[in-house]
Amino acid sequence: STVGYASTASSKGKKKKGGKKDDGSNDGKDIRSFFGGASKVKREKTTNESEEEKKEESETPSSMEVKEESNTVEFSAYGVWVSEIMLQQTRVEAVIKYWIKWMDSFPTVHSLANATPEEVNAHWAGLGFYRRARLLHAGAKRVVDEYGGIVPNTVDELMKVEGIGRYTASAIASIAYGVEVPVVDGNVCRVLSRLTGIANHIKAPVMKDDLGWELAEKIVKARSSSASTKADDDNLGTPGEVNQALMELGATYCSPAGSGIDANDPLVEFYVSTRLGRAIGHVTNSKDVATRDHIEELVAKGAFGTDKNKSRC
Repeated sequence: STVGYASTASSKGKKKKGGKKDDGSNDGKDIRSFFGGASKVKREKTTNESEEEKKEESETPSSMEVKEESNTVEFSAYGVWVSEIMLQQTRVEAVIKYWIKWMDSFPTVHSLANATPEEVNAHWAGLGFYRRARLLHAGAKRVVDEYGGIVPNTVDELMKVEGIGRYTASAIASIAYGVEVPVVDGNVCRVLSRLTGIANHIKAPVMKDDLGWELAEKIVKARSSSASTKADDDNLGTPGEVNQALMELGATYCSPAGSGIDANDPLVEFYVSTRLGRAIGHVTNSKDVATRDHIEELVAKGAFGTDKNKSRC
């Protein structure tokens, strides 16, 4: 999800050959093995600017017109922070050139904290929602004053900074510092819904504010689980990479237009929702008792093979 740092997620899922029957199993594969690399997310968001923001943008000096840059920016928690704020309500494709220009002019937290409001707004011109820029500027000043210019490395401390909520704090902590915390947005909720067969709308409070975080945490923390070995860790990816992979899957194969049966989807064999759909499709055309029993078994199994969340779905 982070501009300038993400690479394409590895897709190890392959189409079955030889006409092997798809029985819904995962052939003993570990779902965590599919999260081996970072990802670049195409977020489905728009920039619906208010009249006040449009006016503010029109008054920005034209001399700050954004140009394409090819500079290589050093990885930093500050860079992750800036990109996450820019990506709020704005598509990745639109953000990239602004992020590069911003990092060129304000390469450190100190340089941003020392900038004038006019300079900050001039560099933000074109992105809209100027409140984000003002909070980012105020947040930089707080980080300099209270943290010596070093971006905090825990979710709790990050959330004390202006403009940083749970999602952004978790993104910074996991991507920049490798902290094992989930990052949950609509994209991730779509993936989780398919993996668990949960029928809740992804924007329902129980999903986006509660259950989604709980389920995503299971995946992110698999690296430190008792069943994980050193050999597994080398292939599982960092917490930040796992989070970005989930977001990319949600924006691509698990987008609202996704089918859930795409052979190129690396997690297609793990979707409980797809197995439920197929089973229900069969039972509507058959009176076979065994088929109905299969549906009941899938429903009873619940999320990740447990009954823990059944009453909440």
